[in-house]
Amino acid sequence: MSDIVLVYPKTGFDIKKTTVDLPLGILSTAAVLVDSYKVKVIDQRINPDWEKELKKELKKEPKFVALSSMGGTQIGYALELSKMVKENSNAKVVWGGLQATLLPEPTIQHPMVDVVAIGEAEGIMQDLANTLSNGSNLSNVKGIFFKEQEKVVRNLPAEVLDVNTFPEIPYDLVDVEEYIGSRSMTVPQMKRTLPFVTSRGCPYQCTFCCVPGYAKRRWRGMSVDLTHQRVMEMVERFKLDSVVFHDENFLSNPKRAEELAKKFKRNFLWSIQARMDNINRTDMETLEKGGLVHVQPGIESGSERILKLMKKDETKEQMLEANRKLAKTSIIPAYNFMMGFPTETLQDTYETVDFALQLIKENPNAMIAGFYVYMPTGGTEAFELALQHGFQPPTTLEGWVTFNRQHQDTPWIQDKVATLNNVMLTSKLVDGKRFSNMFQKFHIPEAVYQMVGAYYRRKWRQHNFRDTLDIKALRSISRMLFTY
Repeated sequence: MSDIVLVYPKTGFDIKKTTVDLPLGILSTAAVLVDSYKVKVIDQRINPDWEKELKKELKKEPKFVALSSMGGTQIGYALELSKMVKENSNAKVVWGGLQATLLPEPTIQHPMVDVVAIGEAEGIMQDLANTLSNGSNLSNVKGIFFKEQEKVVRNLPAEVLDVNTFPEIPYDLVDVEEYIGSRSMTVPQMKRTLPFVTSRGCPYQCTFCCVPGYAKRRWRGMSVDLTHQRVMEMVERFKLDSVVFHDENFLSNPKRAEELAKKFKRNFLWSIQARMDNINRTDMETLEKGGLVHVQPGIESGSERILKLMKKDETKEQMLEANRKLAKTSIIPAYNFMMGFPTETLQDTYETVDFALQLIKENPNAMIAGFYVYMPTGGTEAFELALQHGFQPPTTLEGWVTFNRQHQDTPWIQDKVATLNNVMLTSKLVDGKRFSNMFQKFHIPEAVYQMVGAYYRRKWRQHNFRDTLDIKALRSISRMLFTY
């Protein structure tokens, strides 16, 4: 019998061993509970028997069932799971994750949701579990919204904790081998990989990003020694050859990153997310010697006007400088781009396309991770800008299901949808590398990939984004792979 059930819903973009990572959010939640309670973790993405297991647990009337949702299509699956809990038990349904944190009001208003946990679960869940166990009043639990006689009660926020006090991840609650996957689309030699988070938050103010809203522009890093200890224990225990660090901004403290690299001593390969201006402030050769092989920066736009509007606090020249710096190493940068920002014109989008082509031309190792359409996210500064330009946010949780990085629903892009869709679909083919890595097991001649890349680079240079037969075929393939 389990006291608490933690469920991670499908996202709608789940490809085992590629996009399905270890559910660190619910495992971090479990970490603060396992010493006092029996905890069951169910991952709907990889468990074919999830329904049978969940109903079995519900018969034992757990204290509560907690679900995590980052928004978009995952909301739909989380609501279906919540309904199942309600129909098969009297357990409280607790929602956490980005959706609950950024939009607590529409989340708690839903009849399938009893409690919303806002922010980091480590500072909330132990108190919540204790309160539900002894029947105390939830009004004393910091960091939650809850319902009391149909009325929504908003409690005080939870304290921000020192990340060095967080307990270790309870890997025994899941079959870790199911999550050890490859990052072959970008780095073929990364074959046995797991994620790890060494810090929380980010000190920057990008208006489209949800992190400034809930982290208050604070960055908190685990100590170098503790990070090294826990990462090496994970690498050795699961015989990994690589680690993907899921920190929002791994290089917020460049000196710390350099110290970690010296301790890692290339005992495994690793990948990070980082800003380009921070790359300029970091000794990337030291990181490369320590095992760094892949970095994924958010370039977002090639329009200086849009970069300023986003409060990106980076210039194109800084980004070019960082790209040239990376070109002197063997580190592979995979660049992310954003289109369809409020007030963005087609000329702004074309400038971004041209900038992406310049980056991959000046750095033979560079790849394009993808072009995505801006999605208004509650709790961000740009959300207010979106409202000013005609965005009408959904009034229900169900309404937010369609809002993901592939959405095409915002009013200011309607005259540009065909172009944005074309750029989005072809962005992973332009560099001629990711496509090759993705299908390497099929032994297709390298010349084919180079021809495909050259074909789309030429179309991008010409700003030729007509809805041709190849685009229609790519759209059909995309719909087959990623459908809710």
